Amino acid sequence: MDRVMGLEFKEVKKYADFGTDLPQQTPAEVVISAYFYAGLIQSRGLSKDERAQFLNRIGYFPFNDEKIFELFGEDLNFHEKTKADVEKNQKLLLQIYNDFAATIKNSPQTTVDNFYPSLPHIAEIFQLTERQKYILALVAFLQTNEPFNSLIDYLCNDDITTEDTRRFAGYILSSIRDDKKTISDDFETLLKHGLIFKAQNEDVYILNSPIYSLFQTKISTRDETISFLLGKPAKAQYPIEDWAHIPDFLELKEALKENPDPNAKNIGIIALINGMPGVGKTEAIRSLGEATGRPVFTVANDSDDAEEPKPKPSELIARLRVLLKLIPYLPEGAIVFADDGEVLMAHDSASGDKTEDPAAKHFFNELFDEANRRGLNLIIALNDEGKFPASVISRSLQYYFGSPPINQREKIFSRQMEEKRLSFTPDQVKSLAKKYIVPSRMIDRSMALCSRIKGDYEKFCEILERKAEREFGSRDAILAPLAKNRIYEWGLVNARDADLQKAFNGMAHQNFEGQQNPFFTKSLLLAGPSGTGKESFAHHLACELDTEIEIIDGRSVILSSRSSGGISPGLQLTYAFRNAVEYNRVLLINNIDDLVPTQNDPDSQAPSYAETISDLMEQYKVRVVFTTKSSEAALDEKFFTYVPNVIQLDPLTETQTRKALETIYGFKAEDISKLGDKIPDNLVASDFHVALMNNEDTSLEGFITALDRAAHLRQRGLTPPKGETGFRRQP
Repeated sequence: MDRVMGLEFKEVKKYADFGTDLPQQTPAEVVISAYFYAGLIQSRGLSKDERAQFLNRIGYFPFNDEKIFELFGEDLNFHEKTKADVEKNQKLLLQIYNDFAATIKNSPQTTVDNFYPSLPHIAEIFQLTERQKYILALVAFLQTNEPFNSLIDYLCNDDITTEDTRRFAGYILSSIRDDKKTISDDFETLLKHGLIFKAQNEDVYILNSPIYSLFQTKISTRDETISFLLGKPAKAQYPIEDWAHIPDFLELKEALKENPDPNAKNIGIIALINGMPGVGKTEAIRSLGEATGRPVFTVANDSDDAEEPKPKPSELIARLRVLLKLIPYLPEGAIVFADDGEVLMAHDSASGDKTEDPAAKHFFNELFDEANRRGLNLIIALNDEGKFPASVISRSLQYYFGSPPINQREKIFSRQMEEKRLSFTPDQVKSLAKKYIVPSRMIDRSMALCSRIKGDYEKFCEILERKAEREFGSRDAILAPLAKNRIYEWGLVNARDADLQKAFNGMAHQNFEGQQNPFFTKSLLLAGPSGTGKESFAHHLACELDTEIEIIDGRSVILSSRSSGGISPGLQLTYAFRNAVEYNRVLLINNIDDLVPTQNDPDSQAPSYAETISDLMEQYKVRVVFTTKSSEAALDEKFFTYVPNVIQLDPLTETQTRKALETIYGFKAEDISKLGDKIPDNLVASDFHVALMNNEDTSLEGFITALDRAAHLRQRGLTPPKGETGFRRQP
């Protein structure tokens, strides 16, 4: 064992003789090479006590914190130390090296195959050369051996980079010749197979997670290696009927039940599942596997823990590449499921660059070709289909997962209630279905907790909303799109130079058919300050039509799109329009000025989605109400081409306020006239509602005081919650 892979490791007594047999290497490189092989040997060849002693010895370098020598420098560089310091450090380095050399010499014969018993099977499956196998072992050793990694960090005075790894591999494996390929070619081969990947914002080679985990085990057979890399098939938690509302989805179930004709060509089923986060895409595919008897192998981070970091795009592609090589070993008819597929098309960059990755696009075409050729069932879930190239989408079946309708939600709540042995009344179950749109997994876990603590209906609602707040950032995130205002107080709304009731009737009662531009009469922009009745108009419209209301907020759309993994504004708008059409909902888009800002300001770089909205309005026949607190001048001119109906809502005039007090709230005209100038100016509809909810004095004077207080709070951006103490900021 004096020689390993062509490198000779023998005792060195003088620093001047260090590395003289290997002129290509510096002393630091010889130390690292010796460490690599000694590390492989000591892990298998030494006793427990010897191993502990060895690791303790090599895991410590008494060189202080400054940069002592360079891995690729001319020689050791001790800077401005005294001669005694230099000699002391040289002696320490020789002592450490000689420990490595003695370990290699005195240990039994060993190989990397002994150290990583699954490595020969990986080499066979992926058809690796001997040198590629050693390179994979080196990357693994770098990543999994902390003392060795610390040594590399110290010698380089920094994290080891991909270039460092390639050069280091060249030194260690110089004796293994390959006339056709270079060391860099070998790394590219390992990258192509997905055994390692390179995070583009880290410049370091990393094992993909399954390979890393495999190298931590003692798996030593070929079948065990394949089984470990494939992972265990995902198990379904919910019946496929929970997704019966998805158009054509059950048809996919029937197709997957059938075995393909072995003589047919291009018979693979490739499907894209599109939908916002939380609609149950992952659970649906697991249930699909259960319903069809097809095992589902998932390539993704399956954790439901929102705090666990998602894999990098480059790692997901690496995992899929490994799976691509393992296709021949998959059970017949298996389903390969790639979750969060859109991140695969984004560059892995710390700067937030999300442009299309040509390599990823090429890989997906390669994956689709292989799926077709072998009859593979491949399903990819997307939160943001806008990041997927049209050429890739066109090669697959597409299914859109919207939020379930109320009757479907009632079935899910009822089934889970029975499974968890909770005793909600039928009316309470209906109330849950009306109130919430929530993923099955959240219902499952919340009901399980409620059952354990013997909670009632109110306790379950609290648990569910608390979980939504932790997972989605807001309790409102799971509220169903129920319209609120069955009564619209027309007398509390001041529409400037417009007949608001006529506009309402046009939105509510005119049919779509037979109109040259049906979306013209089905869209309306309401502008005005907070509380003037803009949102209430849309809610009342939905109530008039006896339907639900789909609500998105322009400001929230923009902010969420900027977060890590955020969905593009265009796609969020698309989902909103789709849901409105699918379930016949009124669409309310608040703060439209954030989505269609004016493009006339040369200092502004905010993009406009006016054309996106116009395209959606042509594609989908919906009733859509836009609201803004800004003036028309603050909006993109293109927006008004497709939304010509604009109504400005202003605060009430004094005359309108007096009339409302008399005709709506029943106060006498003579009492109102006695108030004189005590009536507050610039009141809006919400001031009346707040005053009514929070005023215990039923007299006219008491109501006026409550109105004045409500207006004052509104102007400060505050609103008193009913039945609570204190105030909260208006959203």
